[in-house]
Amino acid sequence: MKIENFKEKLTARCEKEYNAQPKELTPEQLHCAVSGLVMEELSPAWEKSRAAHDKARKASYLSMEFLVGRAVYNNLLCLDLLDTTAEGLKELGADINEFEEIEDAALGNGGLGRLAACFLDSAAALGLPLDGYGIRYKYGLFKQGIKNGFQTETADNWQRQGDPWSIRREQEKVVVHFADGDVNAVPYDYPVIGYGTENVGTLRLWQAETDDEFDFDLFRKHVAKTQRVLDDIIDLEMEKIDAIIAKIETDPETAEVKGAELNLWRKIRTKTLMGRRTGAGTTGEGDMLAAMGLRDGSDEAIEFSVKVHRELRLAY
Repeated sequence: MKIENFKEKLTARCEKEYNAQPKELTPEQLHCAVSGLVMEELSPAWEKSRAAHDKARKASYLSMEFLVGRAVYNNLLCLDLLDTTAEGLKELGADINEFEEIEDAALGNGGLGRLAACFLDSAAALGLPLDGYGIRYKYGLFKQGIKNGFQTETADNWQRQGDPWSIRREQEKVVVHFADGDVNAVPYDYPVIGYGTENVGTLRLWQAETDDEFDFDLFRKHVAKTQRVLDDIIDLEMEKIDAIIAKIETDPETAEVKGAELNLWRKIRTKTLMGRRTGAGTTGEGDMLAAMGLRDGSDEAIEFSVKVHRELRLAY
């Protein structure tokens, strides 16, 4: 593709999709625009290779991980478009180095995933009919940070800015049956471009989906079952508390001592009984607070308990 042709097509695409010039786009938007343009140019060769692979004897590489890296640079290099793209973007007031901001596809975190991706790259470059199969993770890696001197991990949704190098094959989705429900396995195809050849392999990744994003009815059923179990535990607590109160009432102590003890345990009984309506009893709360390192009665502990009761009431 000539530089002038690249600039013309990219500008038209940016105006159509974003109503803006390439230099006005964010790195993520520019990445989607350039990738989409390249995918259009790649489509005939990809379809030709797919047809050839299907007709001949071919190999399949199954892996739980495929660390393909930052696809935009690799694909542009293999298609001999890296210099054209860099120069074209420069003339349009943009910079190809902005793609450094784009996250890698989070499809694993180990050396075997990188090895699997290298096998596919090598086979494509050698013209071998090899296709890969794996899982399209939504949260494949963790974002790491430092908070109060300790390492923290948060979910990394690498798809939030789009995934322009994949094609969703809705018509080829498969329903997988499990004992407690069905899951839709939807394939996404990624091109694996051979360097210096017209051969293009395919990496097919399956994404798990459900017809309903969140089954609130099923959630409520599980919450109800959990609350019944917790209520049973609270009933056991009540039996122990009642036994303690009965013992205090029959103890040969002074009325003053017995009165103080009875007042304390009756308050505990009242609080425990209140917890039964939400499924969180005195002992259960105490165990949760201790496990989280929160001191009973502190502002943090009270705030946490209030949130737990509120959420349980809403769910119930």
